[in-house]
Amino acid sequence: MSENKEVQPEGEKPLCVELKEARHELEEGIAEERRGETRIEAAEHRIEQIVEELEKESRIKVNGRTRTIEGHVACFDQVVKFAYPNGPTKPNTKFTVTYRDAAEVPPTGELDQNQCVRVKKGCDPMEETSFNVTETVLS
Repeated sequence: MSENKEVQPEGEKPLCVELKEARHELEEGIAEERRGETRIEAAEHRIEQIVEELEKESRIKVNGRTRTIEGHVACFDQVVKFAYPNGPTKPNTKFTVTYRDAAEVPPTGELDQNQCVRVKKGCDPMEETSFNVTETVLS
C-alpha cells in the first residue's frame, strides 16, 4: 500500500497551518474593530454631553476675565455685577458697558441699564463675547 503524502517544499508552511494563522488574524482584526467601535461610541456620547452643556451656558469676558453665564444672553446688571461684585466703589457713579463680538447685528455696541445682548456660543476664547465695564463718577 502506498502512502499519499504531500511533499512540502522547504520553507513553506502546510496549508492547514496557514489557514489556522489566517483565522487567528481575522479574529484579532474583528476584536480590534470592536474595540475601535466602542471607543468611537464613547467619544460620540461625550461629544453629545459637551454639546448639551454648551447649550446651557456661555463663556464671556468681562474686563479681560472669563466668566460663565447661563444661557446665551448677557444683560447690563449681570455684566456689571461680574466687574464690580461689591457695587460702586464711590458714591454718585454710573457704569458704562461696551461689548464686542456679540452674536447679533451689530456685533459691537453699548448696553444701557435693563438692556441685554446675545452672546456667542462655544469654547474658543478667541470667539467669546467681550465686555468692558467702566465706572464714572458723576459731578
